[in-house]
Amino acid sequence: MIVRINRIKNSNSRGTIVEVASDYGTIEATWMGEVPDLQKLYDVEFDIPIKLRWGNEIKKSNHNSYSIYSFSEGTCLIGKIVSSDRVDNCTLFKIGNNNVLLETIGEVYEAGSMIEVTTPEVLLYNTHV
Repeated sequence: MIVRINRIKNSNSRGTIVEVASDYGTIEATWMGEVPDLQKLYDVEFDIPIKLRWGNEIKKSNHNSYSIYSFSEGTCLIGKIVSSDRVDNCTLFKIGNNNVLLETIGEVYEAGSMIEVTTPEVLLYNTHV
């Protein structure tokens, strides 16, 4: 996903906390690697470092559009399920044309469903593309 670095907040043991904006919204996330440049565009990969539970952190969405936003307890990603692998407990979902891979626990929703994923942390990796 293409994001612009709006703000660099601070650093922690994992990386640098940044505010990034995309076509789908604005979030705070942990930037992994070298500190990014303000106002620069980057192609990033999203990583959610926890296993997400269906019906808890992953819920069906009433929204028909893709979105990302942060709130006081974390971040919400709204997208569409592409596929799920029950053996590996992985789900691929899209936010626009961008793929995000999730590690999941529990009974999955059907492909094509719009979902809301809430997580306390999102890690961003520069793809260097």
